[in-house]
Amino acid sequence: MTTGHTRPSQNHNANCSPQNLPLDRVPGVIHEREDTPELEGFMVTRPSLELSPSDIPAGTKKIYAVRHGHKPGIYFQWSEAQAQLEGYFNNRFQSFKQLDDALDYYNHTPAACTYQNGSCCQPDLRAAEQARDEWRRRNRQQTSEEAAGADEDMIKKVGSEVRPKPKREDLCEEQKKLVDVITSGRNTFYTGSAGTGKSTALGVAVAELRAKGLEVAIVAPTGIAALNVGGETYYTWAGWLPDSKKKPIERLMSEAHSEKRWKRLNQTDVLVIDEISMLENHQFERLDQVSRSARAPSKDPGNPGKYHVGPQRSVHDPALPFGGIQVIVTGDFCQLPPVLPFATCYPCGRELSERGEKYCSHCRHGFQKDDQWAFRSAAWEACDFVNIELTEIHRQSDPAFIDILRTLRSGSLPSAKQRALLLDHDSNTVDAVKLFPTNREADAENEKGLAAISHPKRTFYCHDRFDWQERLHPHLKSKSYRNNETGVLRGCEDHRYLAELVMKVGMLVMLVANVDLEQGLANGTQGKLISFKKYDPRRLQSRNEHAPDYWPKTGGEGGKYRDLRAQEWIGKQDAVEAGGAEEEDACQLKYLPQVRFQNGKVRTIYPVCQVSALGDDEPYSLLSRTQIPLLPAWAITIHKSQGMTLDKVLINLDRSFEREMVYVALSRARGLQGLKIESRDDLRVLQEGGRLAGGNAEVKAFMRRCFGGG
Repeated sequence: MTTGHTRPSQNHNANCSPQNLPLDRVPGVIHEREDTPELEGFMVTRPSLELSPSDIPAGTKKIYAVRHGHKPGIYFQWSEAQAQLEGYFNNRFQSFKQLDDALDYYNHTPAACTYQNGSCCQPDLRAAEQARDEWRRRNRQQTSEEAAGADEDMIKKVGSEVRPKPKREDLCEEQKKLVDVITSGRNTFYTGSAGTGKSTALGVAVAELRAKGLEVAIVAPTGIAALNVGGETYYTWAGWLPDSKKKPIERLMSEAHSEKRWKRLNQTDVLVIDEISMLENHQFERLDQVSRSARAPSKDPGNPGKYHVGPQRSVHDPALPFGGIQVIVTGDFCQLPPVLPFATCYPCGRELSERGEKYCSHCRHGFQKDDQWAFRSAAWEACDFVNIELTEIHRQSDPAFIDILRTLRSGSLPSAKQRALLLDHDSNTVDAVKLFPTNREADAENEKGLAAISHPKRTFYCHDRFDWQERLHPHLKSKSYRNNETGVLRGCEDHRYLAELVMKVGMLVMLVANVDLEQGLANGTQGKLISFKKYDPRRLQSRNEHAPDYWPKTGGEGGKYRDLRAQEWIGKQDAVEAGGAEEEDACQLKYLPQVRFQNGKVRTIYPVCQVSALGDDEPYSLLSRTQIPLLPAWAITIHKSQGMTLDKVLINLDRSFEREMVYVALSRARGLQGLKIESRDDLRVLQEGGRLAGGNAEVKAFMRRCFGGG
């Protein structure tokens, strides 16, 4: 006797004629599912199937009993049985030489099961579909009410879980003066070292602006930064994708007149941009130009606007910066600089080459790295900001530590006494998160943490794809090459999603995608893997949002493309499992990671497809990687820590590769009590002034212009 639990790849036999039950009597035993409590106590019994030897066709060598398949029944040809198994998740069948044995297998009950260690009697979920849908139809109203209650509870918790909402009376005097300037309607740039309460003051200012009936949009360069101030990415606000910067500025201005974008830009009275140091010159210019374009009066006097947005509360004038929107920018230019500045040409959107400077061969424009900062843009000058610097430290209370941070921020060299204090002081850093300057060091620490967990591991494999427009972009051919050892695309080898994600229950994890900003699940959110959740791939991306394994479809531009890649990812995991990988090490098709995040949210994490549009001309070549967007998080890099306040932190500064990193890393700690620094070279990095935060000549000159000082 042979057994089978496979997913055959041959074609269906459309004319098969099984000796089975009528189509309206789908057999199967449905037990209560762990993740489907609504089916408790519900059972559909499997009617017995009776056949005689006379029903067996001449020449039959094997008899196939299909318990779980498209049409369960007894089959006398492999091609007919195969058609019922192909594409049917969790299929169950066995082959026999004797009819009685086949009938015994087909008709047996779960209580009497001795086959495959009882696995053949796992519930047939497809047979449960109709019953489950009927149950949900009857209970939809109740379920919706419960969901609404849960949403309301979520909103309340997300808004208050970090700290109570700040009020004006909670502010110090310099913060109150800042709020007064902002609420007066002036364009404002305000800054301050880490811990001066920039976000706290912003919260009060935004509340007072909204109390006046103004529409305030809060944006930031990254999802985690936007989450910290209750906002969104500037891409979302402008209606862009990450690759929108590849479009000519004229096209972005034209697209600003589409209904959704036009309404958003015209409804905004105040635009707040947080973490301004990470927003490059050209992106700030682009935001200015699309805002001016959208807020221009209609050329048709009889139709002042294509779309109705209600009464106007702010000026709409394309001659003004951002079309009349009040602009508030905040952040610290002494922290991390823009990431990959001048990647594309501002006028034409083409990718720039390196010639000692960033250069566009089409427009014949060159862009110097020294001009990467937003404050070097024409739009910044046009805004005519009121400049305010907060100086009172609230995060740290240790005077000696505050003095060290101020020294570093200014670009000055710390004294020998200050360096000695950093290396040798009383502290409690048990279970501290470790910050490293490089991914390599952080990866090694995470591998050590994973090895210490005894639970079985599961490995999730990425799905890489390159849709190459060969005629338009012949120079991108190298992106299609695959690594001979790993099989991944060479164009994705440095991707933030891992090629192989090894996971164990109990491990610390971090999101590397913006999964749900409203629920606090953004790039950088940390948590712990608590289980592997079973899922049914036939129900993924179901329209039933109350299904326990509901996976919402990807919205926005390119949503369908990303969803197709995610389905291909599922197929790849299936192929890996069918290929015979060991149970402990293989990615199991029936499971996805479930994470409890530090904000208390519990979420099953599904695969995400990240797409990059390459080339200068449309249609672009699309390079994508699809994977579970999680990383191990016993350690993180200094880049990823920006914006965090850490009670216990351990830092290695031996090989910091950006001068801003030293200040950013140290300022994550509340004080010396929760800080420990590891260094084998006596903090040599703190003796090299050119690598310190604040050491950038352009930033120093800008700060002197704004606030004076030497």
